[in-house]
Amino acid sequence: MFGLMKAQSCSQSPEARETHRQLYCGVCKSLGGLYGQRTRFLLNYDVVFLAELLSALSNEPQHEWATAYRSLNCLSLPSNETEVPLVLQFTASANVALTQAKLRDHLDDAPDMRWRTAQRVLCESFEQAVARLVAWGFPVAELERLAAWQREREATVRRGEAAMSWLAEPTAAITASFFRCGVRLIGRVELEDQVAQLGFTFGELTYWLDALADYEADVRAGQFNALRAAFGWQSDRLQTGERQQATTEMLSLFAQVVAQMRALPLPTTVAAGYVERLRLNLSCALNTTIEREASRASCQRAFAVLPRARWERAQVVMRELRQQPAQLDCAWWERAFAPLAYLAVLIGALFLPDWIGRVRSWRDGFGLATNLMFLGALPGAVLALVTLGLNDDPQKKQRQAQQKQSCSQQCKDNCQCDCPDCDCCDCCCECDSCHCNCCDGCCAGCCDGCGCDCGH
Repeated sequence: MFGLMKAQSCSQSPEARETHRQLYCGVCKSLGGLYGQRTRFLLNYDVVFLAELLSALSNEPQHEWATAYRSLNCLSLPSNETEVPLVLQFTASANVALTQAKLRDHLDDAPDMRWRTAQRVLCESFEQAVARLVAWGFPVAELERLAAWQREREATVRRGEAAMSWLAEPTAAITASFFRCGVRLIGRVELEDQVAQLGFTFGELTYWLDALADYEADVRAGQFNALRAAFGWQSDRLQTGERQQATTEMLSLFAQVVAQMRALPLPTTVAAGYVERLRLNLSCALNTTIEREASRASCQRAFAVLPRARWERAQVVMRELRQQPAQLDCAWWERAFAPLAYLAVLIGALFLPDWIGRVRSWRDGFGLATNLMFLGALPGAVLALVTLGLNDDPQKKQRQAQQKQSCSQQCKDNCQCDCPDCDCCDCCCECDSCHCNCCDGCCAGCCDGCGCDCGH
């Protein structure tokens, strides 16, 4: 899986960001609660997307989930299986089962110590996940047959574009099986075929992307590469024409995925968010620009949050938190670690101000201090602000000002993003007439911790 559905925080509303965070953390916590802490390292964005899709189709209210899922604290896990929502149970189990299939694939290619060790460490979790999937009626035997079918096809050389579809079919069918079973579990049987077709096309797209991303490494290692086998390419490095040929085919698959997403009974804003997310990530992976739709989600922030405003916000939140320990029935250790919550809020307000909107209670502040997403984004945010302060180049500022002025003249009132602290978002425009594609293909993380209030 390649993070094709990694969320683009600066193009999401606060509500959408919080929904994504709860599902991302929810799958992670479900992995820990059901299959042990070690399996939390297996989490990937594309399985989280499946959780998002199933949750949106099931209309299950997230505010009714167990307290552990609403908490920002990564160490807060569901106490038993009954607290784990069905959508999260299924996607966590799918995550583990797909990892098992991937490990077997690695062992077939290169049975070295890394993969054998991982197989031994995770074997119990694999068995538990398979048992749950069987109980839900998932065709595990079919999954194993398709995996074997994939290996057999890759051992047979065919040529041409049809050969790539033929090679990708088993992987696409595996993805379709998980999408089909998931939508059946949430009671939307009438959508089985639609969602399965979306899974099939999505799986085919990831197979193409895998072959493109690994082309040079596969050639060096003397391993199978689908593009090389299907098209008979002989060069050690992809030539411009070869890359363009693969890109054209993947853009066709992208268009199919977009159409299938929009055909599902999803809220318009939700479907548009999925499409924009895929567009940005695929643009990055292909090192190209995929034209955005006129109705795309635009950056929600219109200004950078200045240090003084961040400090004032932190003071307000900390004053509110100081009043709460006396009102709550807190354990002694919670009171002892109260300074840690205050410190996390202070650091978040200064470096990651968007996170402070999620702190509504003293326990949220404590959870912030133990949230891995927050802690992971923090070093980059600190470094970005320090770099911003040191890199006081008048000529660079003049170029940025000219770029902004040019972009504003073309976009007029459609310019939604004014993030002066990071270059990539300095002209993030919504109109088709503007040709400043600086936000396209920015690898899904250009705004994370850049010093502006664009989502992190």
